[in-house]
Parts: sequence; structure tokens; C-alpha cells
Amino acid sequence: MNPSHPSPFVRVVVAAALLGTALAACSSTTAAPATSPPALRATPLGARPSPPASEPVTRHPAPTAARGADGCPVTRPSDRKTDPPPEVPGRGDRWYGGGRLWVSLPDPEYRAERQPDGYYALKVGWWRLAEGQLHITVNRSEVEKGTFIPEVPSGYGPTGFQPTGLTFSSPGCWHIIGTLADTEIDFWLRIP
Repeated sequence: MNPSHPSPFVRVVVAAALLGTALAACSSTTAAPATSPPALRATPLGARPSPPASEPVTRHPAPTAARGADGCPVTRPSDRKTDPPPEVPGRGDRWYGGGRLWVSLPDPEYRAERQPDGYYALKVGWWRLAEGQLHITVNRSEVEKGTFIPEVPSGYGPTGFQPTGLTFSSPGCWHIIGTLADTEIDFWLRIP
């Protein structure tokens, strides 16, 4: 064996190790073991990010009418008070919001995926018309408790489309609150 030319087996092992390292570096999240739900990323219930004192927050609350048979007021695009501005693509689709922040509401027939750890995961797209960090929290009543885990990945530019992952510990009615710069919107989802 010539030490200056490694065997094909050694080359394959080194290539696999380098590929694994590259893939791990590209990943923005790490998977939690199936036996323990992730806890470090949980947002305290009712906690809301505070904008800087110099920026008043413009709120775009979800309407309180039209509750389903189970009492959950699931928000629909038809509940919006204004149409999205021209910068928001597919303006008539599922967009809901106001001001500088819009969310593409999941179709009411869509069901969140149940994960191996028992949590429910849902992907939700947002459209940002201002720069700043998108914050997503929940507000649930004392009767309905649970853990909410928002994931807002980086790398999508300062404005425009922002995909997110929303993870819920249990089924039920969830009140989602999104805040960006001086705009806050909220909407209701039913998981599953």
C-alpha cells in the first residue's frame, strides 16, 4: 500500500465524513430526541415581544365573530379588514393581516402533522413589508394550557417571504400573535 495514495475505502470514509459535516453545518435546527419534547425554544404563554419604546405598535386583531361548533373562532382570509398591498404576492389567496405584516392562513381543511414525539407541526408563510425580527407567540386561556414552539429560520432576507414552523403540544384552539417592527397581527387556528 502506498501511503501517498489512500485506499478506495479510506477515500469513501473521508468523503462521507466531509459530506456529513457539510450537511450538519447547513442545518439551522437540531432534532430533539423522540422521547423528550423540545423545551428550550418554548415561548411562555401570554408573553409578547416588546417593540422599542419609540415605535407604537399598530394592532390588527382577528375578529371575534364566527365561532365554530367547538367554540374556536378560526380566522379566515375573508375576516380581513383590508386587502394586502401590491407587494404581497397572490393577494387574493389566503393572506390575512395588515400594515407591514401578512400571514398566509392555512386552509381550514389542512391538518397539522402529528410528530413522533406527539407534538403537532404546521408550516406557515409570512410576508414582511418592513425590516426586523418576526416574533411569534401564543395566548391561551388558563383552561387550555400547552407548549408552543415557533421556528423562524434565518436566511430569507430582511423583507419579503418568511417561512416558519409552528409546533403545538396538544390539539385545541390556539391564538397566534405575530409581531414585526410596529405591526402586530393575531389569528386563531384549530389544531387538528
